[in-house]
Amino acid sequence: MTPIEAMDKAVKIAGGQKPLGESCNRPQQTISDWCRSGKPDAACVMALSNRTGIDPHWFRPDVFPAPAKAGEAA
Repeated sequence: MTPIEAMDKAVKIAGGQKPLGESCNRPQQTISDWCRSGKPDAACVMALSNRTGIDPHWFRPDVFPAPAKAGEAA
């Protein structure tokens, strides 16, 4: 999943851009910008993840490394 796909999925799970923005105290327009750019503010990624259940890595792989797969060293 790309960050843009993660944002689109998050919007669907949250029921829209406005409710998703309320999860991290950002206006709908900011969420719209993040959906286009695929680069949400790193400070908001955990709130997005907590609201949607999407792993933080999918929103910002440059900041949150991929989770280790079974059998891999952490």
